[in-house]
Amino acid sequence: MFHMKSINACLSRFGADATVNLRTFRLEVRARNRYYHFVPQFIYLDGEKLHFSPQLPGNVRGFIGWLPYFNKRWPLATDKLAFKGFCNAAGLPTPRGWEKPSESVRDFIIKQRTSSFGCGIRGPFRKLDAGHPAHKIEDREYCEHFVAGTIAKAWYWNDKPVCLELRKMPTITGNGVDTMLQLASPKILSLFGLPLEHREIEALAQYQDASLDTVIPAGTTLLADFRYSSPLIQTTAQNQNVLSENLGNEIGRQFVEAGPTLWQGIPEDIRAATAFTVDAIVDDKNRVWFLEMNCNPILHPDVYLPMFETLFGPAEEGVAQPARPASLQLPEQSGQPRPSMGPPFVAQPFAPVSGGPAPVAAKL
Repeated sequence: MFHMKSINACLSRFGADATVNLRTFRLEVRARNRYYHFVPQFIYLDGEKLHFSPQLPGNVRGFIGWLPYFNKRWPLATDKLAFKGFCNAAGLPTPRGWEKPSESVRDFIIKQRTSSFGCGIRGPFRKLDAGHPAHKIEDREYCEHFVAGTIAKAWYWNDKPVCLELRKMPTITGNGVDTMLQLASPKILSLFGLPLEHREIEALAQYQDASLDTVIPAGTTLLADFRYSSPLIQTTAQNQNVLSENLGNEIGRQFVEAGPTLWQGIPEDIRAATAFTVDAIVDDKNRVWFLEMNCNPILHPDVYLPMFETLFGPAEEGVAQPARPASLQLPEQSGQPRPSMGPPFVAQPFAPVSGGPAPVAAKL
Protein backbone atom coordinates (compact mmCIF):
# COMPACT_ATOMS: atom_id res chain seq x y z
CA MET A 1 0.00 0.00 0.00
CA PHE A 2 2.89 2.41 0.64
CA HIS A 3 4.12 1.82 -2.92
CA MET A 4 0.65 2.50 -4.30
CA LYS A 5 0.30 5.66 -2.17
CA SER A 6 3.64 6.97 -3.42
CA ILE A 7 2.76 6.30 -7.06
CA ASN A 8 -0.69 7.79 -6.57
CA ALA A 9 0.92 10.99 -5.24
CA CYS A 10 3.14 11.11 -8.35
CA LEU A 11 0.37 10.71 -10.91
CA SER A 12 -1.04 14.24 -10.67
CA ARG A 13 2.46 15.72 -11.02
CA PHE A 14 2.90 14.00 -14.40
CA GLY A 15 -0.69 14.08 -15.66
CA ALA A 16 -0.52 10.29 -15.55
CA ASP A 17 -2.91 7.37 -15.24
CA ALA A 18 -1.94 3.93 -13.94
CA THR A 19 -3.41 0.44 -13.81
CA VAL A 20 -2.35 -2.85 -12.23
CA ASN A 21 -2.98 -6.21 -13.91
CA LEU A 22 -4.13 -8.47 -11.07
CA ARG A 23 -3.07 -11.59 -12.97
CA THR A 24 0.56 -10.51 -13.32
CA PHE A 25 0.68 -7.53 -10.88
CA ARG A 26 2.44 -5.55 -13.60
CA LEU A 27 1.92 -1.81 -13.34
CA GLU A 28 1.26 0.30 -16.43
CA VAL A 29 1.74 4.06 -16.22
CA ARG A 30 0.60 6.35 -19.08
CA ALA A 31 1.65 9.98 -19.30
CA ARG A 32 2.82 12.57 -21.81
CA ASN A 33 2.19 10.47 -24.91
CA ARG A 34 4.06 7.38 -23.72
CA TYR A 35 3.59 4.46 -21.37
CA TYR A 36 5.79 2.07 -19.39
CA HIS A 37 5.28 -1.38 -17.93
CA PHE A 38 6.73 -1.88 -14.45
CA VAL A 39 7.72 -5.34 -13.18
CA PRO A 40 6.68 -6.25 -9.62
CA GLN A 41 8.97 -7.92 -7.10
CA PHE A 42 7.82 -10.13 -4.25
CA ILE A 43 9.90 -11.64 -1.48
CA TYR A 44 9.32 -15.19 -0.27
CA LEU A 45 10.86 -17.63 2.19
CA ASP A 46 12.14 -20.98 0.91
CA GLY A 47 13.41 -22.99 3.87
CA GLU A 48 15.73 -20.59 5.67
CA LYS A 49 16.52 -18.38 2.67
CA LEU A 50 14.75 -15.34 1.28
CA HIS A 51 14.27 -15.00 -2.48
CA PHE A 52 12.82 -12.48 -4.93
CA SER A 53 10.21 -13.30 -7.57
CA PRO A 54 8.34 -11.28 -10.24
CA GLN A 55 5.36 -13.62 -9.73
CA LEU A 56 3.17 -13.88 -6.64
CA PRO A 57 4.33 -17.09 -4.89
CA GLY A 58 2.23 -19.04 -2.42
CA ASN A 59 4.74 -18.49 0.38
CA VAL A 60 5.03 -14.73 -0.20
CA ARG A 61 6.34 -12.60 2.70
CA GLY A 62 5.97 -9.17 1.17
CA PHE A 63 5.87 -6.87 -1.84
CA ILE A 64 9.04 -4.87 -2.46
CA GLY A 65 8.23 -2.57 -5.35
CA TRP A 66 7.95 -2.00 -9.10
CA LEU A 67 10.85 -1.37 -11.48
CA PRO A 68 10.72 -0.41 -15.20
CA TYR A 69 12.95 -3.40 -16.04
CA PHE A 70 13.55 -6.96 -14.89
CA ASN A 71 16.61 -8.38 -13.15
CA LYS A 72 19.50 -6.08 -13.96
CA ARG A 73 22.63 -7.60 -12.45
CA TRP A 74 26.30 -6.56 -12.44
CA PRO A 75 29.49 -7.84 -10.76
CA LEU A 76 29.88 -5.10 -8.13
CA ALA A 77 26.37 -5.84 -6.83
CA THR A 78 26.72 -9.62 -6.74
CA ASP A 79 30.21 -9.99 -5.25
CA LYS A 80 31.09 -8.11 -2.06
CA LEU A 81 34.83 -8.55 -2.59
CA ALA A 82 34.56 -7.11 -6.10
CA PHE A 83 32.75 -4.11 -4.62
CA LYS A 84 35.41 -3.72 -1.94
CA GLY A 85 38.14 -3.77 -4.60
CA PHE A 86 36.24 -1.18 -6.64
CA CYS A 87 35.95 1.11 -3.59
CA ASN A 88 39.67 0.81 -2.85
CA ALA A 89 40.54 1.70 -6.44
CA ALA A 90 38.08 4.61 -6.51
CA GLY A 91 39.09 6.05 -3.14
CA LEU A 92 35.79 5.28 -1.39
CA PRO A 93 36.26 4.23 2.25
CA THR A 94 35.55 0.55 2.86
CA PRO A 95 36.63 -1.65 5.79
CA ARG A 96 39.74 -3.74 5.24
CA GLY A 97 39.12 -7.25 3.99
CA TRP A 98 41.12 -10.47 3.82
CA GLU A 99 40.51 -13.67 1.88
CA LYS A 100 43.38 -15.37 3.73
CA PRO A 101 43.76 -13.57 7.05
CA SER A 102 46.83 -13.94 9.24
CA GLU A 103 46.65 -14.51 13.00
CA SER A 104 47.44 -10.82 13.50
CA VAL A 105 43.95 -9.85 12.31
CA ARG A 106 41.86 -8.21 15.04
CA ASP A 107 38.22 -7.13 15.38
CA PHE A 108 36.68 -8.82 12.35
CA ILE A 109 33.56 -10.51 11.03
CA ILE A 110 33.29 -13.30 8.45
CA LYS A 111 31.03 -12.73 5.45
CA GLN A 112 29.88 -14.65 2.41
CA ARG A 113 30.75 -12.97 -0.89
CA THR A 114 27.27 -13.36 -2.38
CA SER A 115 24.75 -13.46 0.50
CA SER A 116 21.92 -10.99 1.15
CA PHE A 117 19.86 -9.79 4.13
CA GLY A 118 22.85 -10.13 6.47
CA CYS A 119 22.71 -13.93 6.18
CA GLY A 120 25.78 -16.04 6.86
CA ILE A 121 27.70 -13.42 8.85
CA ARG A 122 29.74 -14.75 11.78
CA GLY A 123 31.27 -12.70 14.55
CA PRO A 124 32.49 -10.20 15.47
CA PHE A 125 35.65 -11.77 16.89
CA ARG A 126 38.45 -10.07 18.79
CA LYS A 127 41.25 -12.08 17.22
CA LEU A 128 41.68 -14.94 14.78
CA ASP A 129 41.84 -18.43 16.28
CA ALA A 130 42.80 -20.88 13.54
CA GLY A 131 41.59 -23.79 15.68
CA HIS A 132 38.10 -22.35 16.27
CA PRO A 133 35.49 -23.89 13.92
CA ALA A 134 33.61 -20.60 13.60
CA HIS A 135 36.79 -18.86 12.43
CA LYS A 136 37.39 -21.19 9.49
CA ILE A 137 37.17 -19.28 6.20
CA GLU A 138 35.14 -21.41 3.80
CA ASP A 139 35.10 -21.13 0.02
CA ARG A 140 33.48 -17.85 -1.13
CA GLU A 141 33.96 -16.27 2.31
CA TYR A 142 36.25 -13.51 3.55
CA CYS A 143 37.12 -11.53 6.69
CA GLU A 144 36.22 -7.87 7.10
CA HIS A 145 37.27 -5.40 9.77
CA PHE A 146 34.35 -4.80 12.13
CA VAL A 147 33.27 -1.15 12.30
CA ALA A 148 30.79 -0.18 14.99
CA GLY A 149 28.55 2.83 14.44
CA THR A 150 25.28 3.77 12.77
CA ILE A 151 23.77 1.40 10.21
CA ALA A 152 23.10 3.16 6.89
CA LYS A 153 21.30 2.21 3.70
CA ALA A 154 21.11 4.58 0.73
CA TRP A 155 18.84 4.21 -2.30
CA TYR A 156 20.13 5.65 -5.57
CA TRP A 157 18.34 6.35 -8.82
CA ASN A 158 21.13 6.63 -11.39
CA ASP A 159 23.89 8.72 -9.81
CA LYS A 160 21.74 10.56 -7.23
CA PRO A 161 20.85 9.38 -3.72
CA VAL A 162 17.09 9.66 -3.24
CA CYS A 163 16.65 8.02 0.13
CA LEU A 164 18.83 7.49 3.20
CA GLU A 165 17.97 5.50 6.30
CA LEU A 166 20.15 5.63 9.42
CA ARG A 167 19.59 3.17 12.26
CA LYS A 168 21.35 2.85 15.56
CA MET A 169 22.80 -0.61 16.17
CA PRO A 170 20.45 -2.50 18.54
CA THR A 171 21.53 -2.63 22.18
CA ILE A 172 20.31 -4.12 25.45
CA THR A 173 20.60 -2.52 28.88
CA GLY A 174 21.13 -4.63 31.99
CA ASN A 175 18.86 -4.65 35.04
CA GLY A 176 21.09 -6.68 37.37
CA VAL A 177 18.71 -9.66 37.21
CA ASP A 178 18.36 -10.96 33.64
CA THR A 179 20.99 -12.54 31.43
CA MET A 180 21.96 -11.23 28.01
CA LEU A 181 19.85 -13.94 26.35
CA GLN A 182 16.83 -13.10 28.50
CA LEU A 183 17.16 -9.40 27.73
CA ALA A 184 17.48 -10.00 23.99
CA SER A 185 14.85 -12.70 23.62
CA PRO A 186 11.73 -10.54 24.18
CA LYS A 187 12.96 -8.30 21.35
CA ILE A 188 13.48 -11.14 18.88
CA LEU A 189 10.98 -10.22 16.20
CA SER A 190 10.50 -11.78 12.81
CA LEU A 191 11.90 -10.16 9.67
CA PHE A 192 10.06 -11.93 6.83
CA GLY A 193 10.05 -15.00 9.11
CA LEU A 194 13.79 -15.08 9.93
CA PRO A 195 14.57 -15.24 13.68
CA LEU A 196 17.75 -14.04 15.38
CA GLU A 197 19.85 -17.10 16.10
CA HIS A 198 21.42 -17.65 19.52
CA ARG A 199 24.85 -18.06 17.96
CA GLU A 200 24.63 -14.50 16.63
CA ILE A 201 23.88 -13.10 20.10
CA GLU A 202 26.56 -15.34 21.61
CA ALA A 203 29.27 -14.02 19.29
CA LEU A 204 28.47 -10.45 20.27
CA ALA A 205 28.37 -11.42 23.96
CA GLN A 206 31.83 -12.97 23.78
CA TYR A 207 33.13 -9.99 21.82
CA GLN A 208 32.09 -7.85 24.79
CA ASP A 209 33.57 -10.22 27.40
CA ALA A 210 30.20 -11.68 28.37
CA SER A 211 28.15 -14.79 27.60
CA LEU A 212 24.51 -15.66 27.00
CA ASP A 213 24.19 -16.61 30.68
CA THR A 214 25.91 -13.49 32.03
CA VAL A 215 23.68 -11.34 34.25
CA ILE A 216 24.10 -7.83 32.85
CA PRO A 217 24.67 -5.24 35.61
CA ALA A 218 22.01 -2.58 35.97
CA GLY A 219 22.63 0.31 33.60
CA THR A 220 25.24 -1.53 31.52
CA THR A 221 24.52 -1.33 27.78
CA LEU A 222 25.79 -3.94 25.33
CA LEU A 223 25.61 -4.19 21.56
CA ALA A 224 23.03 -6.81 20.49
CA ASP A 225 23.26 -6.74 16.67
CA PHE A 226 24.86 -4.75 13.84
CA ARG A 227 22.87 -5.64 10.73
CA TYR A 228 20.40 -3.41 8.85
CA SER A 229 17.96 -6.36 8.66
CA SER A 230 18.22 -7.16 12.38
CA PRO A 231 15.00 -8.55 13.88
CA LEU A 232 15.90 -6.56 17.00
CA ILE A 233 15.06 -3.32 15.14
CA GLN A 234 11.37 -2.59 15.57
CA THR A 235 9.64 -2.14 12.23
CA THR A 236 7.59 1.01 11.71
CA ALA A 237 5.10 2.36 9.20
CA GLN A 238 6.72 5.79 9.33
CA ASN A 239 8.87 7.02 6.48
CA GLN A 240 12.45 6.92 7.75
CA ASN A 241 14.04 8.67 4.78
CA VAL A 242 16.36 11.26 6.39
CA LEU A 243 18.25 12.32 3.26
CA SER A 244 16.91 15.87 3.21
CA GLU A 245 17.86 16.37 6.86
CA ASN A 246 21.42 15.30 6.14
CA LEU A 247 22.20 16.96 2.82
CA GLY A 248 23.93 19.84 4.55
CA ASN A 249 26.17 17.77 6.80
CA GLU A 250 29.18 15.50 6.43
CA ILE A 251 27.15 12.29 6.26
CA GLY A 252 24.94 13.44 3.40
CA ARG A 253 27.87 14.95 1.51
CA GLN A 254 29.67 11.59 1.39
CA PHE A 255 26.65 9.75 0.01
CA VAL A 256 26.04 12.46 -2.61
CA GLU A 257 29.67 12.59 -3.73
CA ALA A 258 29.90 8.79 -3.96
CA GLY A 259 26.88 8.58 -6.29
CA PRO A 260 28.55 9.25 -9.66
CA THR A 261 31.42 6.88 -8.82
CA LEU A 262 29.09 4.08 -7.75
CA TRP A 263 26.87 4.57 -10.81
CA GLN A 264 29.88 4.32 -13.11
CA GLY A 265 30.51 0.88 -11.59
CA ILE A 266 27.42 -0.39 -13.42
CA PRO A 267 28.16 -1.66 -16.97
CA GLU A 268 27.38 1.02 -19.53
CA ASP A 269 24.86 -1.06 -21.48
CA ILE A 270 22.52 -1.32 -18.46
CA ARG A 271 23.50 1.83 -16.56
CA ALA A 272 20.69 4.16 -17.67
CA ALA A 273 17.53 4.29 -15.55
CA THR A 274 18.75 2.02 -12.77
CA ALA A 275 17.91 1.77 -9.06
CA PHE A 276 20.40 0.34 -6.57
CA THR A 277 21.19 0.50 -2.88
CA VAL A 278 24.41 0.75 -0.91
CA ASP A 279 24.90 -0.52 2.64
CA ALA A 280 27.31 1.36 4.87
CA ILE A 281 28.36 2.09 8.44
CA VAL A 282 28.79 5.64 9.75
CA ASP A 283 31.44 5.66 12.49
CA ASP A 284 31.65 7.94 15.53
CA LYS A 285 33.55 10.52 13.45
CA ASN A 286 30.75 10.64 10.82
CA ARG A 287 32.91 8.86 8.26
CA VAL A 288 30.93 6.63 5.88
CA TRP A 289 32.35 3.13 5.30
CA PHE A 290 30.82 1.52 2.21
CA LEU A 291 30.08 -2.21 2.61
CA GLU A 292 28.16 -3.50 -0.41
CA MET A 293 26.03 -2.62 -3.42
CA ASN A 294 22.66 -4.24 -4.22
CA CYS A 295 20.94 -4.59 -7.59
CA ASN A 296 17.16 -5.19 -7.75
CA PRO A 297 16.82 -4.00 -4.14
CA ILE A 298 13.84 -3.77 -1.84
CA LEU A 299 12.62 -0.48 -3.26
CA HIS A 300 11.86 2.52 -1.07
CA PRO A 301 8.63 4.27 -2.16
CA ASP A 302 10.48 7.61 -2.36
CA VAL A 303 12.33 6.31 -5.44
CA TYR A 304 9.26 6.61 -7.69
CA LEU A 305 9.36 10.40 -8.09
CA PRO A 306 12.90 10.58 -9.55
CA MET A 307 12.19 7.41 -11.53
CA PHE A 308 9.13 9.02 -13.12
CA GLU A 309 11.10 12.20 -13.84
CA THR A 310 13.61 10.20 -15.87
CA LEU A 311 10.89 8.32 -17.75
CA PHE A 312 8.32 11.09 -18.25
CA GLY A 313 10.20 14.37 -17.82
CA PRO A 314 10.20 16.95 -15.01
CA ALA A 315 7.37 16.81 -12.49
CA GLU A 316 4.95 19.70 -12.35
CA GLU A 317 5.54 22.04 -9.43
CA GLY A 318 2.93 23.31 -7.01
CA VAL A 319 0.81 20.15 -6.97
CA ALA A 320 -0.40 19.28 -3.49
CA GLN A 321 1.19 16.20 -1.97
CA PRO A 322 0.38 14.14 1.14
CA ALA A 323 2.30 15.16 4.25
CA ARG A 324 5.31 12.94 4.91
CA PRO A 325 5.29 11.16 8.29
CA ALA A 326 7.79 12.24 10.90
CA SER A 327 11.21 10.64 10.47
CA LEU A 328 14.00 9.59 12.76
CA GLN A 329 15.72 12.72 14.01
CA LEU A 330 19.43 12.83 13.32
CA PRO A 331 21.85 15.80 13.09
CA GLU A 332 19.66 18.85 12.65
CA GLN A 333 19.88 20.04 9.05
CA SER A 334 16.22 20.67 8.29
CA GLY A 335 15.34 23.14 5.58
CA GLN A 336 18.03 21.96 3.21
CA PRO A 337 16.97 21.67 -0.46
CA ARG A 338 16.30 18.23 -1.88
CA PRO A 339 18.87 16.95 -4.36
CA SER A 340 18.40 17.12 -8.09
CA MET A 341 16.49 14.02 -9.13
CA GLY A 342 18.47 13.37 -12.29
CA PRO A 343 19.04 14.99 -15.68
CA PRO A 344 16.14 16.27 -17.80
CA PHE A 345 14.36 13.61 -19.79
CA VAL A 346 15.68 13.01 -23.30
CA ALA A 347 13.28 11.23 -25.63
CA GLN A 348 15.41 8.42 -26.99
CA PRO A 349 15.30 4.61 -26.82
CA PHE A 350 16.75 2.94 -23.74
CA ALA A 351 19.68 0.59 -24.18
CA PRO A 352 18.86 -3.14 -24.08
CA VAL A 353 19.31 -4.70 -20.66
CA SER A 354 21.49 -7.77 -20.31
CA GLY A 355 19.48 -10.53 -18.67
CA GLY A 356 16.13 -8.79 -19.08
CA PRO A 357 14.19 -6.20 -21.09
CA ALA A 358 14.86 -2.48 -20.94
CA PRO A 359 12.13 -0.04 -19.88
CA VAL A 360 9.44 -0.25 -22.55
CA ALA A 361 7.97 3.00 -23.83
CA ALA A 362 5.43 3.38 -26.57
CA LYS A 363 3.60 6.25 -28.22
CA LEU A 364 -0.10 6.38 -27.49
